[in-house]
Amino acid sequence: MQDLPFTSADSWALWDVPAADLSTRSNQERQRLFGTAYQAEHFPKDLLNGNLEQRLRETHYVLVGINPNYVTREHLRERRFLNFHGRKGRLNYRLAAAVYGKPLWGTFMTDLSSITPPVSRRVRFTAQDVAAFEQHLDQLGIPATSTLIALGPTAQHPLAHYAHRPVASLHHYAGVNGSWDADAAHQQIMAILQQGANTQSKLA
Repeated sequence: MQDLPFTSADSWALWDVPAADLSTRSNQERQRLFGTAYQAEHFPKDLLNGNLEQRLRETHYVLVGINPNYVTREHLRERRFLNFHGRKGRLNYRLAAAVYGKPLWGTFMTDLSSITPPVSRRVRFTAQDVAAFEQHLDQLGIPATSTLIALGPTAQHPLAHYAHRPVASLHHYAGVNGSWDADAAHQQIMAILQQGANTQSKLA
């Protein structure tokens, strides 16, 4: 693996894929199947193909959470890319099902902060925090044109105020978020992708 400055918060939007044919399944059914196939505290390294440096340079979207709060940072360091792949109760499989089969599948994902407070909603972000976050993306070689997709309002608000990269938002998949719905998430993602396509066509 290339010597890139990854942190304990960094990962990729890759999860174990159900064996069932997903092409004709509804969004709700796909989510259920990803839940069944989900393996706790496991990152599917076999799905992370190719040159990571090039993969980062070609990044169009970055999924951005708040902070890794289900295990210690030491545990994350021992098992690289484990963030967003923790215990099943965190419901990461909801996000997996939502991005599967779309350009977001396999994209880079990380958190605004690497700290691990007991309650994520108590984290408060400043302009300096967002600047440090974007500096990390710069160090990884992620383009300044990449869209940051904030997972929930706690990540979306500081990014919208302070980030230099384009910002979009997606409902957070956590169980405490009553706004999550598989169909609504699909529509949100499709709107984000359409907006990205429109932006690229204007730049062409």
